[in-house]
This record gives sequence, C-alpha cells and structure tokens, in this order.
Amino acid sequence: MKKNTLYFLFFIAAVFLFSACQDNDDNGAQDLSGTDIITFSVNGYPEEGVIDPDNKTVYLQVPPSIKSGTNLCPQFTLSEGATATVNNQEQISGSSKLDFKSTVTYTITAGNKINQSQWKVTVTNNNYSIPWGLGYFIAEEHSNNGNSTNGFYLQQHDTGPYSNDNCGPTCAVMAALWANTSFSYSVEDARNEIQKSTIDGSIPWYPQDVQAYLNNHGIATSMMTLETI
Repeated sequence: MKKNTLYFLFFIAAVFLFSACQDNDDNGAQDLSGTDIITFSVNGYPEEGVIDPDNKTVYLQVPPSIKSGTNLCPQFTLSEGATATVNNQEQISGSSKLDFKSTVTYTITAGNKINQSQWKVTVTNNNYSIPWGLGYFIAEEHSNNGNSTNGFYLQQHDTGPYSNDNCGPTCAVMAALWANTSFSYSVEDARNEIQKSTIDGSIPWYPQDVQAYLNNHGIATSMMTLETI
C-alpha cells in the first residue's frame, strides 16, 4: 500500500511538472505573423509618421528645413521579427537611406517568413504641395501678394493695346520673373510679341500662349490640367 501511495504521489508530481513546463512554453511563444509598421520617423527629427494600419499607409510631415526627399534616413519599428525591403533591398532602421521624392512602397515580411504586406510611405515637408500637384518637397517659396520684395505682382492695365481684355501677357511675365529674377521684358513687350492668340487668332491668350511665350524665352514649362489635380 505504501509503495502504491509513493507511485501515485510521483505520478501527480510528474503531471504538475509537465503542465508547468507546457504553460511556460505557451507563455514564451512569440507571435511572428505580424507585418505592420509600428513607428516611422526620419533620423534626427522628432516628428512621427501617422500610421494607418487598415490601409497600410504612413504619412510623415518633416520640418520645412528639410528641402529635399533625397537620401533621407528613416527610423522605424516593425512587428516582432518582421523585416522591411524596398525594391528587394533590405532596409535597416536608422541606417538605410532612401529617396522620398515620391511615395515609397515598403514590403514587410513577417518573422514567420510566410506573411507579407505592402505599405505606402509618404514623406513631405508641407501640407499642400502634393494635392496641388507641386511635388512632395518645397525647396523655396515666395509671396506674390504685391507686398513682399520676393513677389512679382504686375498690373495688366495700361500695358498696350487690349490690355483690359487680355491678362495673358501679364501672367506670362510674372511667371518668367519667378523663374528668372533678371528677366528684362515687360508686359507690354510680351503683348507686342504675341498680339493675338496662336490658338484661334482671338485677343485673349490661352494657357498654351502663355506656355509658348515662356518656352520662346528659354523657360521650361509643363502644363497641368484641372482634371489631374
């Protein structure tokens, strides 16, 4: 009887020991299935990116002192055990540099090496240039309110024939001055150069006439329609 009791106690102890070991294993197991970007910033700056886990996007607005998205060094944290790549190149937080002149796609691979997700990361130094179609980074800007010494506000009135009916030459010369502060031609010069629209011969200039005038004076242009903004 005594011997049977000892065997029984030994069996109970073994069951408890096995159960305790199993609990420890369960508690110590890591979830390596995550593919999230947890935090995102640019090395050396305190601003934190806005993380949208549902749409898998990151939006980070850095200070205006960062004039370009070239060679920025992101600092980020990921789900446990996950890794990040861009164009199949592994990205190391606080070390790898990237160009953020446009939205960058990060591929996040889970620690289990099975799950993957694509994240769109946008970095900009302002809150308006992207929706306005002006790019991601503003390197320089001036006021055109007529008061700033850096602004070039010109009047169309009294600048030659049809000056009250055609503001195109004025817009063209203002744009030229923005591109080249030493531009020497006046609004009246522009009005005399293209007296009628090259599109249909009418008095008012079309946007294409403004573009043609600028191109004629060596100023590179591109046209963006409202539908693309």
